[in-house]
Amino acid sequence: MLLRGCEDLEFARVLAQAAGFCQSEAGRQLLLHAVPDSAPEAVERLLDETSEGIAFWQQTVAAKPLEFSLLPPTAAFLSPFLEGLVPQREEILVLGDFLKVDESARQAFKHLQGEKYPRLGSLAQGFADLSDLTREFKRKFNEEGEVRDSASRELKEVRKDLGKLQSSIESRLHALIRQRAPALIEEIHPSIRNNRLTLNVPTGVLHRFKGMVVDYSSSGASVYVEPSEAVELNNERQQLFMAEEREVRRVIQEFSAEVHSRRRELEYNHEILARMDAVLGRARYSLAVNGVRPRLNEHGGIQLLQAKHPLMIEGFVPEDLSFANERIVIISGVNAGGKSILLKVIGLFVLMAYAGLFVPAGEGTAIGLYDSVFVNIGDEQSVLNNLSTFTAHVGFLRDLLNHLRERGSDDRPVLVLIDELGTGTDPHEGSALGYALLEQLRQLPAKVAVTTHYDLIKTLGEKYPQCKNISLAFDEENLRPSYQVLDGIPGKSFAFDIARAEGLPEELLERAHELTDRAEEVFTEVVSVLRRKRQELDVELTAVRQQQRELEAQTGETEQERVALREREAELRRRLSELRRDFEVRIDEFVGGAKERLRKKLRTSAGRSGLEVASEFSAEIQARKLSALADLERELGLSEEARPDPPAFVEGESVTLHALGIEGEVIRVDEAKRTVELSVRGKTLKLSWEKAGDLMREPGPLPAGSRHLRMSWEQRRKLREL
Repeated sequence: MLLRGCEDLEFARVLAQAAGFCQSEAGRQLLLHAVPDSAPEAVERLLDETSEGIAFWQQTVAAKPLEFSLLPPTAAFLSPFLEGLVPQREEILVLGDFLKVDESARQAFKHLQGEKYPRLGSLAQGFADLSDLTREFKRKFNEEGEVRDSASRELKEVRKDLGKLQSSIESRLHALIRQRAPALIEEIHPSIRNNRLTLNVPTGVLHRFKGMVVDYSSSGASVYVEPSEAVELNNERQQLFMAEEREVRRVIQEFSAEVHSRRRELEYNHEILARMDAVLGRARYSLAVNGVRPRLNEHGGIQLLQAKHPLMIEGFVPEDLSFANERIVIISGVNAGGKSILLKVIGLFVLMAYAGLFVPAGEGTAIGLYDSVFVNIGDEQSVLNNLSTFTAHVGFLRDLLNHLRERGSDDRPVLVLIDELGTGTDPHEGSALGYALLEQLRQLPAKVAVTTHYDLIKTLGEKYPQCKNISLAFDEENLRPSYQVLDGIPGKSFAFDIARAEGLPEELLERAHELTDRAEEVFTEVVSVLRRKRQELDVELTAVRQQQRELEAQTGETEQERVALREREAELRRRLSELRRDFEVRIDEFVGGAKERLRKKLRTSAGRSGLEVASEFSAEIQARKLSALADLERELGLSEEARPDPPAFVEGESVTLHALGIEGEVIRVDEAKRTVELSVRGKTLKLSWEKAGDLMREPGPLPAGSRHLRMSWEQRRKLREL
């Protein structure tokens, strides 16, 4: 799997956090150096291991922890155990620690048998039984790594003789003290110097003890003397020590040869234990971040539900993102509004899943399986390589296109994440380059997410069905981002608003407005109007559905009424579709002709300032916009009409609700609140005078071939405002 620029996602930090949940250095190193693999069977296996690891940890290991902390970092601890060598005590202790881990794991692995843990059972398959070697180690060595007396019959006999001889020498030395210095019996005592038993004698009475001076005390006030009566006994003791040392060496060499003969089993068990610790580390990390197992798909779809950045979980606003059927998603919004963070969340979730880590999100989160991942986030300029930001950016795009063109049609898609597409050069040329790039990428096997501030690039989200706009919400009242993902809506930068809130002088902002390309402003205005219009129609569609549910509940309407409501909903859907097509046409017309018209006006405006020409051009654009909106209002049949007064209501009077096709009776009239209560089919409806008048009004004749679109006066007013 090819990974390009993924270090910008800080995936190494995520792995470091997960590795912190391993108990051994061997397990930590495996997790730190984990390489994501997008092969479907590999990803499924890793996620299965993590799922089983969570259950294994909660049900077995947490109650009786494995001693993975004693596991040596590598299998190099076996190197001293070769035939003919004598390992040191520290090396014997390391082997003992490994055998402790091996023994505890062997007991725990018994729970992996059966169908409950198929993946972990497969991982532990072939785990060698070293119980006999462990028993032999415990018989021959104590907890300090020293050879026990029971290691051999010869060693036991030698140490027994040593003990008897030591007692005999000490008795002889105490007798000499009583004979030659009875007054100093509390001051003179036996001591071992140079592995020989001596007497620590004050220098003033040294003449009373015949023998060889072995050493002096640090103060010089006493000397260590080996009495002549103890010389032969010390010689005999020394010979026993040499015999003991020979036997100890023989025991260690014999055990070392046995360890060497089983080195492959020991190395294999060490590998299994390290991998098992890594799996449990992944499992414990997944629990710590409240992670869920992502669903996998091979068509590259991404669905994020309540997703959190794995390195910023505390206080992070959960995000939802639907990126399933589209090829390209365009993320826009204010600076520091969370665009780049969302881009990183997408990339990190993909790499985490490929490494067997659960993701901090809600159930139902889905991740696509990609052939490779290309990431361009951050500044790649290099003084040493003579690369500017833009040059590095273009080099990335070149490599991406070359990679995509070399791939076959049956290969899995490539995930592409680009932050601030087209930056680093002239904004007009950069936006055009970004626009052209995305037009090509939508026809190639790629799944692309980009962030941008360029309005031209945002139009792709409305022009092509393979592209979609999303934005990060911004609190316009308090001028701060709310980090909520808005699906299907391009974002604004709010640069002037934020600058004003941060205290920039008003005259500076006014001058900036004067210098702003008026064509860009008009384009932004058109996008805002059409976006708002689409939102209004979405609200209208929701209101229609709500009315349908209310009428079904309150009046038990006939099948014909339900058909009429469905037709009304279908009509609104058709109008919404026409509005989208109309938007695409207007955008194309605007982008293609606006700048050309402005250039022509500038060329033919001799004697007039650029500001006068821009004002005249703005007025022309405004007139075209109002004309287009008027055309749309006429198409929807919403021409301005005089609103009639509601009829007078009399209690007890029978009325006909023509809009519903039913009869009713006036029960109560409240003039203060301008409401009327009607009895309809055994139910009571409380309506405003205006609403009741709308329901009682007889529909006028419709033009030939047209359908009646039922709307309230309030709904008509809102749509006329558009």
